Amino acid sequence: MLSQPASFVVQLKKNFELPKATYYYGDYIEIKIGEDWIGGAVTQADSSNLRVGKEIVSISEIDAVRIRKRLLSLFGSAFQGGGLLYLGVVSANSLINDERPVLRSGEAIGGVAAVGMGFLLKRVSYQDIELHEGWQLRVIQFSE
Repeated sequence: MLSQPASFVVQLKKNFELPKATYYYGDYIEIKIGEDWIGGAVTQADSSNLRVGKEIVSISEIDAVRIRKRLLSLFGSAFQGGGLLYLGVVSANSLINDERPVLRSGEAIGGVAAVGMGFLLKRVSYQDIELHEGWQLRVIQFSE
């Protein structure tokens, strides 16, 4: 039977170090089971199972946990959106003013570089931690 809400903490840690990630009731978590990634809110837990979204998963079946770095992801989205917006505004302005070429090389390089930087930042905005070599996912129960 899974525990009542808010009576647990899920920690990802290596050996005796401080936890790399801590998840509380309602926090979003992404876990890998086999080749599939499952994501959702942690709603219930006990010493051997987690409820992630609507699925109950045995902790022993979890192969990896994905940790998101929200700030890098935010900057990545900002760069992507800003680069696309810049390219759109410059192109629209050139078309309205009947300028040729529509995009000059410097404008195209700047916009494409911003979009590329956004993709790069979004790619490095998460870390997959394989649960081996000392890494473990544990549920810490609190008495009610």
